[in-house]
Amino acid sequence: MKYVRITFPAGFDVSGAGIGTYTAVDSEAGPTASSSGQVITVTFATTSVGTASKAFTLPLTNIINPSTCQYYTVNVETRGLLNATIDDPTDSDQFYVFCYTSPPPDTIAPTSAITFPTSDMSFKIGEKVSITGTAQDTGGSGIQQVELSFDDGKTWNIAYRKGYDEVYTWEYVWTPQVVATYTIKTRATDWAGNQEIVGPGVIVKIVEQLVEEKPPVEKPITEMTVEELKT
Repeated sequence: MKYVRITFPAGFDVSGAGIGTYTAVDSEAGPTASSSGQVITVTFATTSVGTASKAFTLPLTNIINPSTCQYYTVNVETRGLLNATIDDPTDSDQFYVFCYTSPPPDTIAPTSAITFPTSDMSFKIGEKVSITGTAQDTGGSGIQQVELSFDDGKTWNIAYRKGYDEVYTWEYVWTPQVVATYTIKTRATDWAGNQEIVGPGVIVKIVEQLVEEKPPVEKPITEMTVEELKT
């Protein structure tokens, strides 16, 4: 045997392949390997290599393969001194090309929403208010954090993530200490660094005392006026 030729199927390019050290059971020292197009060729100094050397190892790297994910067949031939006579029938083996598609970079800002409280709700000063909401990132990198502001974006407070379901849910416990009208605003940030454009938020009132609605007082028929009886 003088040559070993490894031929890759159409679409492959091994011209820039990295070729490691050829090893076999009884191969002579110093075989050289080269690559061109679809073929890797191992050349021996003499033809004295025995048949046991058909079991060999040749590490290859940087093989350019097609983008189609499927099984391919690689042919291995042993050739004589003139590189025209095949000493043994062509051998072949199959391998599978796995395709991995890199996702595009995430350039889309995430969004967030407050589910509680809703606008125009009132709370007593010093009362703990559990603010809850959701966040979504359609860009693919995922939500990193959600923040809340009670002073029109001057300062921000990080919300606590409630769970790790498909929907990102969050919570922030707020204890207001000043009677005032507040606009609660939120902003989400994803792992790609995209930050949400802050929306109008939710307006709530903090009061000294909540006004309880009293049920209407029912009068006896004898005390009702004629107009009340008509209704």
